[in-house]
Amino acid sequence: MVVAMNYRYERKFLIDSHSLFQIESIVRSHPAKFEESYRPRKVNSLYLDDINMQNVEDNIAGVTNREKERVRWYGETFGKIKAPVLEIKIKRGLLGAKEIYPLNTFSLDSRFSKKLIHKLFEASNIPEYNMHILSLRNPTILDVYTRKYFISSDKKFRLTIDFNIEYFKINQLYNTFLEKISSHNVVMEIKYDAQFDNEAEHITNYLPFRVTKSSKYVSGADYFYSVS
Repeated sequence: MVVAMNYRYERKFLIDSHSLFQIESIVRSHPAKFEESYRPRKVNSLYLDDINMQNVEDNIAGVTNREKERVRWYGETFGKIKAPVLEIKIKRGLLGAKEIYPLNTFSLDSRFSKKLIHKLFEASNIPEYNMHILSLRNPTILDVYTRKYFISSDKKFRLTIDFNIEYFKINQLYNTFLEKISSHNVVMEIKYDAQFDNEAEHITNYLPFRVTKSSKYVSGADYFYSVS
């Protein structure tokens, strides 16, 4: 089963000058009347890359058409992982989309390895073309954060606030998850369908933050591999 999302814009803001309380206050006072649309929850993303960290390099270089792969789940980070999915994020210029493939339950503990994640993919209904790419991928970074969800009153713009961000380095054979970095930054993201791009200025201009090229994966990779 594949869920292919429509192409949309994703505008990101990397914020290190305001507290979470201040950021939320700004969002709630926005003329677009943002309201919480979902309960806050923990988001876990296990990123995959080749031995040359090509996905990171493509992002840093600003390659127009690129893709990256990750396993995502919500809730507890370690132990028995329920309802994980493989997400293939697709970037075409300024627009992005993603394909989603449900995966079987697995365990994230000291026995986790490259071999385990590849067996997980093999047991899932993933197209042959993607399986070929995944066979060349290794788990590299585990990114964990708490996310708050908002939506504008006209339902055109979704806004998320990510905080309590942590990065774990992933070993190919054995993991204690002791190699960890915590970030005090907050990442805000505004997402909207391409048809609403002419209205987006009215949303972003009100915010006292600068749109930035921010990737949690690149940030985590830079902490552990000094890629930038």
